[in-house]
Order: sequence, then structure tokens, then C-alpha cells
Amino acid sequence: MLPASALPTRALGALLLFAAGCGGSSPEDAPPPVVAAEAGGAGAPVQGPEVPFQSGTVEADAPEFSRAPDPQQVPELADVVWKVVLPAQAGVPDPSLERLEPLSSFAERAVEFYEEHWPNGDLRLQGHRYKDENQQWVNHGPEWRWFQNGQLQLRRVWREGESNGPYREWARSGMERARGQFVDDLADGRWMRWQKLGALQKVQYLERGLPAGVEWILFEDGQLSRRLHWRKGKRHGVEESWDRNGQLKGRFEYRDGMREGKHQQWHTSGHMASLVEFQENKKHGRVADWFPSGRQRLEGSHEGGRRHGLFRVWSESGQLVVEERYERGQRNGLRRTWTGQGIQTSEGNFVLGKKDGQHRRWYDGGGPKAEETFSEGVLEGPVKTWHPSGAPASAGEMGAGQRQGPWQLWSEDGALLEAWSGEYRDGQLVREEGG
Repeated sequence: MLPASALPTRALGALLLFAAGCGGSSPEDAPPPVVAAEAGGAGAPVQGPEVPFQSGTVEADAPEFSRAPDPQQVPELADVVWKVVLPAQAGVPDPSLERLEPLSSFAERAVEFYEEHWPNGDLRLQGHRYKDENQQWVNHGPEWRWFQNGQLQLRRVWREGESNGPYREWARSGMERARGQFVDDLADGRWMRWQKLGALQKVQYLERGLPAGVEWILFEDGQLSRRLHWRKGKRHGVEESWDRNGQLKGRFEYRDGMREGKHQQWHTSGHMASLVEFQENKKHGRVADWFPSGRQRLEGSHEGGRRHGLFRVWSESGQLVVEERYERGQRNGLRRTWTGQGIQTSEGNFVLGKKDGQHRRWYDGGGPKAEETFSEGVLEGPVKTWHPSGAPASAGEMGAGQRQGPWQLWSEDGALLEAWSGEYRDGQLVREEGG
């Protein structure tokens, strides 16, 4: 047995080349999808076939809004407060200076008016309450709260210990943040929320605390950003999003909180970027994506969340670079790859995710790189490799993934690498005693 330390330097390069050519997994195992042509010899890579690609702008269904609708024309936004301002800017009395009017009864029940203060004595809360049969205080009636800096924090109404009625909330700066109402301690009806600088951020409808109906989200300049639909707290219906220029970015379909139907995205160029079909929250049906130019990059399909059927990938110039088939998420059938210039770089068959039969690889320039034989994903049979120059690099047999029998390895200049050539048994070079 020859130790690794005894290897000549030039042998090491050939050994590494051989290892790259004969490993159980190869660089082409990475996910790109592939393309087929007539089989050629190791020295004759096949030009990628011309396969038409589709334009994303033609393939996709037209969305309801190709551009963001004018917010002023949306019925759900007809009477919203588009922008809130500080009292000083609006020329109205500062709400932080207002005080709650004491009540002796509320909703047919006698109540006590009370106050709470911050440690420095400033007002923190004014509210109403009563004692129940267990002598426990129960909030009942209007309540206001203030921040420690004196700014009004919120106004709400309690009924029998539950929030019921109008609700308004402010930031420490005095800018209003939210407005809506509660029913039986749950947010209900239309709610509006504003950003830090006062611009309307969101208009949402709720039912018993859960999103229900349409929800609008806006940019700070008032331009619509997203429109969502809800049912019982789950996304249900079409969701759309737009960029700051009003260009459609995405359109997604949901059913009872699960992705269902088409999910589409667009480039800023207006061309479609991707299309994925879903069924019960799993990818099911067509999947495709496109370059910003509108030329197609990928086409395939899924079944039950797993790749199934033919997958193809193109370069931006339109050259098919990958083609392969899948069976329930596993590669199954012929797989081929090409460079962006159409020069074939690999070809081989798969059976349920495992390499099977002869696999061939070529250098990007077109010269042969390796011929290997697999059985159920394991190297089994003759193997040949070549240097980038086209000169032979190695030749021999593999068994159970290891070198077996006579092997020959050559340097780039064609010299036999005797230190690595000879008889192999289970991956080990066999030397006679004294040899």
C-alpha cells in the first residue's frame, strides 16, 4: 500500500481531478431545472434546443387593479381622516388640557368618579367605577388617561368592566394614533390608525376582535400600499400590493387563511416576475418566473407541494440552460444542462432522485470532462475523465462507489502517473510486497 506522503506533486492534481469526476454527487446536482437534445459522445456536447419561452405580461390574468386605485374613489375610504395634526397646528384646543366631566350615574347604574396621579402629582387617569356584590371595583363609564408629560393618552368607555363604545388613542407627542370602537371588550367595526407624522396608515374592519372584510394599508404620502380581505380573522379572497409609484407588485389569493389559486408578482418594469399556483396552502399546478425584461426564466409544475413533471430554466438571452423531470419531488428521467451560450455541460438519467446509468459532463468550452456509470445513485461501472485540454486524465472501473481493478491516471502532458496507476481493491491501490 503506497502512503499519501509518497505521492508525486503532479499526481496530486490528477487525483483531485479524478475525485471531482467520480464523486457520487456532482456540481450539477444543484437545483437548476434542465434541457434535452440528441445524445452525443463525450467529446460532442449537444447544442441546447430552441424552446419557446412565454412573456409574463401575456401569461398572467389581468388583475382587478393594474395600478393602485385613487384612494379618494374607494368607498371604504370615503370618510376617513387622511391626516391628523397636532392641536397647535390645527388651531383647536389642546385635548391634553381637557378634563373628563364627572358623572354620578352611567347606563342606569350609580357610579363613582375617581382620579389617579403620577408620582409627581400630575394627572394620570380619570374614570368611573362601582363596587359589585363582592365589594370589588368594576370600571363603568368614560375613562381618560394621560402620559406623564401631560399629553392625553386615550379615551374609552367601560360597561360592566368591559370596554364598550368609542376608543381613541394618542402618542406622547400629542399626535392621534388610533380610532375605533369596542363591543363587549372586543375591537369591532372600522378602525383607523395613523403613522408617527400623522398620515393615515391603515383602515381595517373587525368583527368581535377579528379582522373581517377589507383592510387598506397606505404609504405615508397617502398612496395605497396593500389591500387585503379577511373572514373570521383569516385571509380570505384577493390580496394586492402596489409600489410607491402605484405599480402593481403582487396579487395573491387566499381561502380561509390558506394560499389558494394564483400568487403573482410583478417587476417594476410592469412585466410579471413570478407565478405560483396553490391548493390548500401547498404549491400545486404551474410555477414560473420571468426576468425584468419579460423573458421567461423558469417553467415547471408542482403536485401536493412537490415538484412534479417537466422543469425548464432559460438564460436571459432566451437560451434553455436546464431541463429535467420530477416525480413527486424527486428527479426522475433525463436531466441535461447547458451554458448560456448553448454548450452542453451535463447529461444523465435519474430514477426517483438517484443517478442511474451513464452520466456525462463537459467543460464550459465544450471539451469532455467525465463519463461515469451509476446504479441507484452509486458509481458502478466504467469511468473516464479528461483534463481541460482534452487529454485523458483517468480511466478505470468503479464498484460500490469505490475504485476496483486496473486504473490508469495521466498528467496534463500525457505522462502516466505510475504512483497512482495500478490495481485497486475497494478503493485502495494494491502493491506487491517490496514493490
